[in-house]
Amino acid sequence: MTSGHGAYDKWLAKINLDEANWSHRAKCLSKNGQIEEGWFWRFRGMLSDSELIEKSFLQNIEGKGLYHIVHIPWIFPDGTAGKSDWSQDEWDFLNEALSETFNYSGGFSSEYEFKYLCIDRPSLSHFQSKNISHSYFKDGLTSHDLNNSQVSKCFINNYATGFKFILDCVVDGDAKVEDADVRIDECYIRNFVFSGHKDARRPLLEISESEITTIYISGKFSDLFIDDLICESFDISNSSFKHGTFTGEKSSIILNAENCYFENRVIFTDISLGIDITRNSSFRHAVFADKLIFDNVEVFFSCLSDIQLGGPIDLDLRDRSLEAGFARELSQLQSLKEPAYSESLRNSLERACQIICERNRQDGRKDLEKRFRRMELMARTASEHTEPSTKFINWFYREFSDFGFSWWRPLLGLVLSWFFLEPSIC
Repeated sequence: MTSGHGAYDKWLAKINLDEANWSHRAKCLSKNGQIEEGWFWRFRGMLSDSELIEKSFLQNIEGKGLYHIVHIPWIFPDGTAGKSDWSQDEWDFLNEALSETFNYSGGFSSEYEFKYLCIDRPSLSHFQSKNISHSYFKDGLTSHDLNNSQVSKCFINNYATGFKFILDCVVDGDAKVEDADVRIDECYIRNFVFSGHKDARRPLLEISESEITTIYISGKFSDLFIDDLICESFDISNSSFKHGTFTGEKSSIILNAENCYFENRVIFTDISLGIDITRNSSFRHAVFADKLIFDNVEVFFSCLSDIQLGGPIDLDLRDRSLEAGFARELSQLQSLKEPAYSESLRNSLERACQIICERNRQDGRKDLEKRFRRMELMARTASEHTEPSTKFINWFYREFSDFGFSWWRPLLGLVLSWFFLEPSIC
């Protein structure tokens, strides 16, 4: 079996494979209601079912019923092998049967949609310029194989190359597109590679309601729109974008945006950008020329270390205050068993707070400036390498002024100082 059960099961959840049975396919109509699919597979209605059985074009699958050979699935929903156990001779016979059928019956109009096919690469030539859905492609697929026709709700094994629209499909392998606008909707893809190096127009990418294990993007692009995406590794490093929007409560992304350049406003809304301090996104050395917005986002401050902010930054964490998010992050990195790694993350946390503090100072946001200044000092104090004198000053500043946020602590400190020093003065 060339494809994983997990990916195949995800595809089965999208379709009703029972409709591949001949009792159903023989009665299906085209979109305009004029042509029965069974009429086509019966050689323009000239052959009966018994004659198709005699030619082995219809086959009775034990315990499953009668199937046209083009509709026998790769694996039945109960796990019983279908074409997954076929020999090369059987695949050759399928191609011969398709050649004979198409030569006699001709093609359908572009309005017709073929469904529930299970075909190999040699069979693809019969379906050029045909819309196909609910089907299984054994040997991968390129847009040229079907002359750029539409493919939806399909399982594509090994690879899918050149498609501008990948709609509600499962790609158990690599999907690759170069220098073209791409829309991916309701798909499961193992690996997606998208490059934009040659087109001066700068292509756009839109991904919605999909699960993609790894994504690698390189080049120059216009818009990047992500909505409800689950992705274990999303690498856009060293690329540039005009706009970026990442949204969706279902979105969970580990994003590598190191050395990226964003020309205009970038928005992250309702998504998760990290699981914990060790499985986290990274924006190191990324440049945001305009405003950067995190709205109700699961994000760790340390991932923002060494970013360049050309405009304001709005930072709103999911289900916790900024201080609570900082405390959680500091606690996690201090619990790590590798001191060098822990110190590296602590330094990133301190640096991120310093950068955000300075940006808020430039924008006149005094409250946020003070809050991030306080977090910066707390992160610095947490380092084992900080000088004792610096730790004492920071401790004193914290205890007797809450890093400048308390007006009564200095007064309390003055009273306590007078109380303890008064006897010696007297």
